[in-house]
Amino acid sequence: MATVLHKETIQGPMERMFAGFPVMAEKFSECGWFLLCLALFLLLGPFSAPVVLLVLIQQGKEAVAHNKPELIVSR
Repeated sequence: MATVLHKETIQGPMERMFAGFPVMAEKFSECGWFLLCLALFLLLGPFSAPVVLLVLIQQGKEAVAHNKPELIVSR
């Protein structure tokens, strides 16, 4: 004969109040990150393009300056 155990938990008012807290915290966190990214994009967007172009040009010059290894030819 199979026996089923049932565990009944009694939730108090504090536990019920904080039951949805992780979900709410995640939603607020997503909204906060979105607003921060939007604000930074609006503030720095036009001014970040020259910096990015300078970095790309610098990296291009460094890539050209590196000597490539010579090919090994076996006879």
